[in-house]
Amino acid sequence: MSDIFLDTDEKIIDTWSINYFPPIGGHGEICNGKLTVTNKRLHFTPKSLINIKDTLQGIGGNVLKSDEPIIILKSKILRIETSNKLFNKKILITIESGQTHSFGYGLRSIESLVNAVKQN
Repeated sequence: MSDIFLDTDEKIIDTWSINYFPPIGGHGEICNGKLTVTNKRLHFTPKSLINIKDTLQGIGGNVLKSDEPIIILKSKILRIETSNKLFNKKILITIESGQTHSFGYGLRSIESLVNAVKQN
């Protein structure tokens, strides 16, 4: 069951446990969480951080923690791309602001996620 509130004409397509990679230059940490895709939006709820903070700070990175959900309206998506490297399968979603948000499974296929994001 989903823990998000839906608009009256909004329907859940599917939900995944997945890793989120924030936009380059954006704030936040790579984290695992629950991604719910509806006919109108993507709603990611962070569950646990993948601690790369020390590594990034060691090379001069600035990482801020955020427990807030990430919401991407489908109407704001400009481009959907995939990266199907052997150990790192991801969907890359570029929005109107130019930011690219990535969600990935590692080894598992992302085909059903890509189809859900494209579905209205």
